[in-house]
Amino acid sequence: MQRFLPSKSNPQRPLRLASIALAPVLAGALLLTALKPALSEQEGSAIQTQKVTDSIYMLIGPGGNLGVSVGEDGLLLIDDKFANLAPDIKEALAKERDLTRTTPRFLVNTHHHGDHTGGNAEFGKDATIIAHTNVRKRLADPTADRPMPKAGLPIVTFDQGMSVHFNGEQIELLHLAAGHTDGDTVVMFKQSNVAHLGDLCFNGLFPYIDTASGGTVAGYIANLQQVLDQTNEATQYIPGHGDLATRADIVALGDMLGEVVELVQAAMAEGQSADDMKAAKLLADYDDWNWSFITAERLIDTVAGELAGR
Repeated sequence: MQRFLPSKSNPQRPLRLASIALAPVLAGALLLTALKPALSEQEGSAIQTQKVTDSIYMLIGPGGNLGVSVGEDGLLLIDDKFANLAPDIKEALAKERDLTRTTPRFLVNTHHHGDHTGGNAEFGKDATIIAHTNVRKRLADPTADRPMPKAGLPIVTFDQGMSVHFNGEQIELLHLAAGHTDGDTVVMFKQSNVAHLGDLCFNGLFPYIDTASGGTVAGYIANLQQVLDQTNEATQYIPGHGDLATRADIVALGDMLGEVVELVQAAMAEGQSADDMKAAKLLADYDDWNWSFITAERLIDTVAGELAGR
């Protein structure tokens, strides 16, 4: 059955997201190499720890947000930021009273980008790294800008999903295709009702959709709907970037993207180019979603390129 997300600007008006027809992307837009400096790799940056539940924490700082499960079975880490931040992550874990272990038994990569996998080689010395098949392929690619050392490669991979039973939790790893990248994983803690979304959620920010790595705007929107279908009003969401999110935040992100697609689609139907849309400030109503790496102008380029089939 077709489902709809409510409009942020008018909660009573349904906005149809899944019905927006978007052409597949054949050529990417922004390169990953531009992402790393934009997300502020900094020497010695402090990592902050936020308690989500009694056994789940979110670690905040430069790079993507981390998730941590701690309990009688040990430590499970979700993502690991940049390589130079591994000591800071360990220090942050050690300082938190409830996080006395700093060596994870398991490390889950939500996707392959360096601000989420940079610490793999360090943590992979002791942890079993788990990721989608495409994440290993991209990390192991010898032509990549910075190929991952063997110690940092996932050694357990999956195609659709898998379960990890750890710390009294059934932890579901669910692959959602063609969204942020082609290797995205959502990590769902079934008992605690917490979901780590990786970069399928930039909370309150224009999302980066890595078309060069198989991401699509249409898939990103569909994946947000799938996340909503599999969670509920009480679920807490750890985003790849931004503050700990609520269901309303996920709805707002999906609604924003759906409206951006409608605006760009309508402008293209009137014969406007992407440059025309930028000059006309097409996304002015969403100025507060701009950030250092993904601006309204870059999002217009991504959406227009996908609609044009480029």
